[in-house]
Formats: sequence, structure tokens, C-alpha cells
Amino acid sequence: MAKEAPILGKKGISEAQKRTNNVRAILTIILMVTFFGSMIASVTSIADFLEHHPELRFLFPLLGAGSVLLIIPLGVYLTNQGDFPDVNPIIPSHYFRLARRCFVAMVENDGKVSGKDL
Repeated sequence: MAKEAPILGKKGISEAQKRTNNVRAILTIILMVTFFGSMIASVTSIADFLEHHPELRFLFPLLGAGSVLLIIPLGVYLTNQGDFPDVNPIIPSHYFRLARRCFVAMVENDGKVSGKDL
């Protein structure tokens, strides 16, 4: 059997680890879809609320920025999954560790994140 190329910079990754990474990737995508769905639901309910309180329109940009900040660590995780072997973003404490690591790398590198920065 031919030797497979390393996945995401990891040499000799086992079949079990590959399956685990695939499951985590699928769960991460489901989490991203959930975040987008909750953002859409909250925007529609806030739009109804703003009809009666137009002075609170400044909440729309804050909601959009917050949604993007929730999604960025998940995207970084999906593209650099090999750099996070023990992280499962579905677990809240793991997600916050991932987010902290991601945002620290972004701040230190002027908004650009690569696998070597993590």
C-alpha cells in the first residue's frame, strides 16, 4: 500500500485520527450553520423590535460584528485542523481556547493567521 501524504503538516497520522478529524470538521460545520441560523433569527426579531424603538439601530452593526467574531475561530480550525489535535470546538471550553489562540495570533500578525502562527 502506498504511503499517503501527510494531512495538514502532520506525518504518520493514523486512520482513527483521520476519522476523528472528519467528525470534528462535520460538527464544526454544523456549529457554523447554527451560528448563522441564530444570527438570522435574531436579526428578524431585532428588526421587529426596532420598529417600536428606532433609537437602537446601532445594534445591527454590533450584531454583525459579533457574528463574524463567532465564526472566525471555526474557520481557522477547519483550515488548520492539524494544529489543534486535542481541540473539539463543540465543547465550549475548547471553543474559547481556540478563539483566544486565534485572536491572539491575529493581533500579533496584523490580522493574518497561518498554521505556523498558531
